[in-house]
Amino acid sequence: MSAPRGDLLIGKIALREGLVTKDQLYDCLVAQERNPSKSLGAIMVSRGYLKNDDISRIVDLQKRAFDAPPEGTAAPSRRNALFGKILVDRGLATEYQVNECLRLQARMDDLGIKPTPQLGEILVNRSYLDKGAVETVLQLQNLQLYTCPACGTPIETAAHEPPREEYPCPKCGAAVPALFAKMATAVKEALEQASREHDVDVPDEVRVAASSPGKNFGRYVLVKEIGRGGAGIVYKAWQQDLNKVLALKVLPHESDTAAGVKTPFGDVEDVKRFYNETRAHAELKHPNIVPILDFGTVDNHFYYTMDYIEGVTLDGIVREGIDERVFQTTFITDASGGTGDSRRDTARIVKGKGMPLSKALEIMRDVALAVDYAHQRGVHHRDIKPANIIVDKQGRPWLMDFGLAKVTRLGDSAYVKGVIMGTPYYMPPEQALGDMEQVDNFSDIYSLGAVLYEMVSGYCPYTGKTPDEVLALLPKEAPEPVLCHVPSLDPDVVHLIEKAMAREKGKRYSSGRTLADDLENFLAGRPLNEEPAGARPRSVWKRLKGLLGD
Repeated sequence: MSAPRGDLLIGKIALREGLVTKDQLYDCLVAQERNPSKSLGAIMVSRGYLKNDDISRIVDLQKRAFDAPPEGTAAPSRRNALFGKILVDRGLATEYQVNECLRLQARMDDLGIKPTPQLGEILVNRSYLDKGAVETVLQLQNLQLYTCPACGTPIETAAHEPPREEYPCPKCGAAVPALFAKMATAVKEALEQASREHDVDVPDEVRVAASSPGKNFGRYVLVKEIGRGGAGIVYKAWQQDLNKVLALKVLPHESDTAAGVKTPFGDVEDVKRFYNETRAHAELKHPNIVPILDFGTVDNHFYYTMDYIEGVTLDGIVREGIDERVFQTTFITDASGGTGDSRRDTARIVKGKGMPLSKALEIMRDVALAVDYAHQRGVHHRDIKPANIIVDKQGRPWLMDFGLAKVTRLGDSAYVKGVIMGTPYYMPPEQALGDMEQVDNFSDIYSLGAVLYEMVSGYCPYTGKTPDEVLALLPKEAPEPVLCHVPSLDPDVVHLIEKAMAREKGKRYSSGRTLADDLENFLAGRPLNEEPAGARPRSVWKRLKGLLGD
């Protein structure tokens, strides 16, 4: 995101006046990237780089600077844009990481830090890349840029020109080998062709939305609201500079979780949680986790963007069954208000249609592996439920909404002792006590088991009870056994659910991968890694009957 001009001027003046070094300023810029609601000046003072007298002096110089015409923020150079594109295409960095480092590079350039670090250098400094990966991408980049070795001017040849051994650079006159120039021309034509193909027709729903001033949000058009909750509002959006449909989540200034301490970006606790969600989510790159693409602010509203998934959430599938009619939007929600989850205020007593057992187990296996991937990177979701898992039209599940996540290295911004956070029907007993510090990877395992409980039975745990009743019962007693709802359920599946939902952490699966392994074992007709006590060995045929139903 681009910082306010006044904020950038403080750093620029402090550097020019010799009050801070380049390294100190870089340190403060990185700190502000982690907490954008804090001003650059406040960060420099808190870190001891500036004193209050220095700030007063800078403010006087800053006032004079504002008399000058405003400066624009330069777009990423062709070289940097291509470097970032290669990184994303090769899977070496996420789009979010590239955009974050491009923003940081632009801000350093605005502040007058010379020489401005190259994009690859910033990515390495932030531990997103190693130097070997940078060298590989630079080689690929050089094969595509084809600029004059002497001055860097793009080289191309005209189709009507007669063949020659060398071509002169149009800027400096340096001799460029013919083969080099022809390859440059071919690449330029290919890039222009790709650009023309990218110039797609704008969908009618985007044109209609764009005609309303209230639907224009920076470089995005907010097409329609597709999700709403305490942590933000989600829109189907159109990115105008890339002609791309995506999902955009924005933090409103007012919410039902407000703590009363206001900032220009909204309630301070909401800002902390939204930022924590962005950081937790952005660092995860997994085929079953919805990826974050970028984040920033527009008119003092924090937002982040993510891939738009054409699909339906698991709670919709459990209610309606697997049917083409349910694959209509990214989220099942009540766009007119509320959270779209009727169980928040009333008890759920209506049985859903559910889904075939084998499909339920395949989905849970993939989600468990995604959760294990997040755990290995120090991210605990802490709000796993059917509404936070979306299944696309190809049947692939995607985990989303990291609004209550804890990132081990960042601390717990969602932690307020005594305040219970999460969805009662899927939370473990320790979470119902209101101490979020005790909610960890084992807690996520319990929630996975609770989701599987509902997928195979059509009923959520503690069905028929209100959320308040569930919170009171959770520390004292377990929900009804899943066999009460599905008496014919295979004993191995019962064991999987009961082990994941064990009331004591130490009796649950040790990781998402061990749960996924047992799910895969069952699907493949193999014994579980830990068979239920007293279980008899079963034939492959009986396992198949369990999958297909009697």
